[in-house]
Amino acid sequence: MTYSLTTDWLFPFMTLTDATGQVHDAPGHFNGRTNLVVVAGHPFQSGQVESWLPWIDQYTAHHPGFHSYVMWEHHLENPPHVNGSGDLGPARTVRGDTQRVREALELTESDEITVMSVSRDGLVHGWVTGSFSDASGATLLEVLRTGA
Repeated sequence: MTYSLTTDWLFPFMTLTDATGQVHDAPGHFNGRTNLVVVAGHPFQSGQVESWLPWIDQYTAHHPGFHSYVMWEHHLENPPHVNGSGDLGPARTVRGDTQRVREALELTESDEITVMSVSRDGLVHGWVTGSFSDASGATLLEVLRTGA
């Protein structure tokens, strides 16, 4: 797991497409004041995404107005976990340019997912990488407490 507790990074402006085909501008159309964005990219990372879903469910249940998104690479026609409504429990599935996000945050490892806290104005409060663990969950909780 790598992590960063910083406010020096900005989520890049880009177009995201949801499971219904609607196009949204990010980060401006993120629905929460603070949002959790899981940047996955590739289908082989679905297990890493799934490892975070119980934590996301629990956090969302205790924080009304909190929104989360799972972002897959824009060229994937049918990203993992997309169902008819585009929902992944409380996480909304979107497609976008995951490489641009990684470049903006200077993340070189593309085999691991990145789970980040992002405000609607694009400020990245911090992130963790990889599958869920107690340590990564605690780190992300600290990111959300200090950045919210």
